[in-house]
Amino acid sequence: MPIVLALVLLVALGTVLARSEPRLNGTNSVPLRTPVVGLRSGEQLCQPQQLMTAGSGRVRLFLAPEQPGTTPKTLVTVRHERDGVIARAPGRYDDEGRIDAPIDPPVRRTRVDAEVCVRNQGDGPVALSGLLTPYGNVMLNGKKLEISLTVLWFPKDDTSGLAQTAAVIPRVGHARIGGGWAFWFAALAALAAMGIALTAAIREARR
Repeated sequence: MPIVLALVLLVALGTVLARSEPRLNGTNSVPLRTPVVGLRSGEQLCQPQQLMTAGSGRVRLFLAPEQPGTTPKTLVTVRHERDGVIARAPGRYDDEGRIDAPIDPPVRRTRVDAEVCVRNQGDGPVALSGLLTPYGNVMLNGKKLEISLTVLWFPKDDTSGLAQTAAVIPRVGHARIGGGWAFWFAALAALAAMGIALTAAIREARR
């Protein structure tokens, strides 16, 4: 029985790690609470001072049309004061109220003061979601609004847990504490612990 349980756990772990799905790369830590601002046709709003993490290949905001049954059309721009326009692309809208805009090529370094802008290119008004807060800094028609929009950053493509683990290994290898040997020592220790556990399970099953 312990052997079967160990094999089931290993298969489950492998299945989870092999599954490809959107994996969050970064966030501005603004909780998604409620629609906070309306955007009429032709209007653009911008939210500055956004943390855009290295490796981001897609930006997501939350938006819904004010007229049910219509599909919003938006243009999303990501720019930086020093680097200029980093990305500008139409937002891809889905039925769950999300718009995704690609960043191609993905950014190679983190920027702490990126600006994200959304222009409503559709015929009807839309509402963007986030949080009502006196510390907000969204700019619309030259006015600062007391709101913050929820902004998420994703890699360009969906990734599996195995791919993420492979990407982490070089980072750990270059860490200042311990260097590369620290990761491999920890990995070998984990494998040894699994081996001991399986051996104990086999002995227990034979009794």
